Amino acid sequence: MIPSTFTATAKSLLSRSITQGVELVYTPHDHWPLPRSPLSYGKTLRISVLDSSFNPPTLAHLALAKAPLPPSISNEDVISGRRDAYDAGLLLLSVRNADKTLEQGDATYLQRLETMYLLAKDIEHPHPEVEENMDDSGVDSNVAIAIIDEPTFIGKSTALLTFLRSRLSSFSSAGPAPNRPTPRLTFLLGLDTLERLFSPRYYPSQSEESMLRSLRYFFGQEEGSTIVCARRDPASYPPFSPSSQSSPPATGTPEDPGIPRTAKEFFLADQIKLIDIGVTEWAFSSSQVRQLLRSTSSPSSCDGWKKMVSSRIARYVEERGMYLQ
Repeated sequence: MIPSTFTATAKSLLSRSITQGVELVYTPHDHWPLPRSPLSYGKTLRISVLDSSFNPPTLAHLALAKAPLPPSISNEDVISGRRDAYDAGLLLLSVRNADKTLEQGDATYLQRLETMYLLAKDIEHPHPEVEENMDDSGVDSNVAIAIIDEPTFIGKSTALLTFLRSRLSSFSSAGPAPNRPTPRLTFLLGLDTLERLFSPRYYPSQSEESMLRSLRYFFGQEEGSTIVCARRDPASYPPFSPSSQSSPPATGTPEDPGIPRTAKEFFLADQIKLIDIGVTEWAFSSSQVRQLLRSTSSPSSCDGWKKMVSSRIARYVEERGMYLQ
């Protein structure tokens, strides 16, 4: 199910320091992030980045990775000529997280990378029962997997753009520099991560002024990164009080209680977009999967967690007895 070459590459990269900041673990073809059959060059190369701990990947991750480009982001002249899809995707694992460290019973980095490979296959081939009879020649997906040694989103954006510009310049097929496509990143995330992005404690001097300066660079012309954020399950919000306002705010607007106040200017500039990933999927989380598994003696004795992950990942978790106490 997982090629031995992928596992060997992942082990090798994890065993040494990441000297380049970014290391590709898997690419669907040699010229990623270029599409397999690009129509023209000298245009924007829109790349989605799903940056998560993948502990484990859930159907919410899958829905977010497969979501189409929001209209305001798809207005650019993208290289593939398709305005409803990203030109390339990247599943990104940080081996130095600003908030999280590996705890006892968590998935190892190798296990996370292997489940990320399965997630990439879920994006390419949603039906594993027919995958054995298919090759990748007709697959439209263009999703790679990478690791990065950078804990913050601002740092990740800068490191990824430096890496991608260098990689694109090494491809003769990408044409001379004036015609080379310009990579633009769209980070896919949930509202909890958006809240951390707008928390001053992750920025130099831990001040709001420093945070906004960094974010304006992140969203600005130099980097031009954007964010697509999945709306949260409305049940997770505090109860609406009729005495406080005439009507409850629509979820996913700058007035939403779940949206940081300092994010408003970026919402109004269409640099942050909210999307729906499905009334079922938005309630799923990796922590729920871990909690359900840790409350049972074996993965097969409790099926509640299986509805939150794909069949490929459920099989992987069961076979390895992951997350059991």
